Amino acid sequence: MILDYRKLRRAGYVYAHRNDLGKPGKYPKEKGITAESHLPPGKPYRAFLLRLQKHMHAQHPKNFPAKYVDGTFNRKTRLILAPPKVVTFGQKLVQRAIREVGTHEYPWGSNSGARVHFYQSSTGAYNAAWCASFVCKMAQEVGYKGSVSAGAWDLTDNHGKRVKGTATALPGDVVSLNTGQGHVGILLRVNRTLGTVTLIAGNTGDSVKQKDYPISIIHSICRLG
Repeated sequence: MILDYRKLRRAGYVYAHRNDLGKPGKYPKEKGITAESHLPPGKPYRAFLLRLQKHMHAQHPKNFPAKYVDGTFNRKTRLILAPPKVVTFGQKLVQRAIREVGTHEYPWGSNSGARVHFYQSSTGAYNAAWCASFVCKMAQEVGYKGSVSAGAWDLTDNHGKRVKGTATALPGDVVSLNTGQGHVGILLRVNRTLGTVTLIAGNTGDSVKQKDYPISIIHSICRLG
């Protein structure tokens, strides 16, 4: 792996300056920053900043407390913030579902394909509409062991714990919609200003997509975890 060390040094200087850690060159250079230390591939700058945090803490512990050593750089706050921990079932569900965005049927319009069959294995509804099967499979992937359904409305009406409206809804809740023969997805966020909810849903244009829907067409909401 080839790294541009000039960019890495600039990142370090900006980092030190924004955290009031002195002028560039004030502290001794860290030894041992090699290509091998920047694994996994594709994330050399984040790995560099994490190593730089530890170095700065060792050189200037008062201005740079140990509690920030394992965090990441936030340009807006100019602080080193610990990354948010994924602790709830809903957060795990969202994180898992996002990884599937872009997956599509093969061939298009067939309700079929290797990955689509993987989702449908959760309900056994092969070669059928698979939005509910997608939600169920993602839930099972993060530990859900409850009952499932291949029906969009049935899933939120008769499974999990009912949630009364978007006011109490949380990311990871399952939202069904009054559209066509029903549609269902995993809640990512609620935008009250625009009157929309953002869902990660399967069988959306024959693929897994992140899309906004009007709050007015919500059928019901449930919490599987």
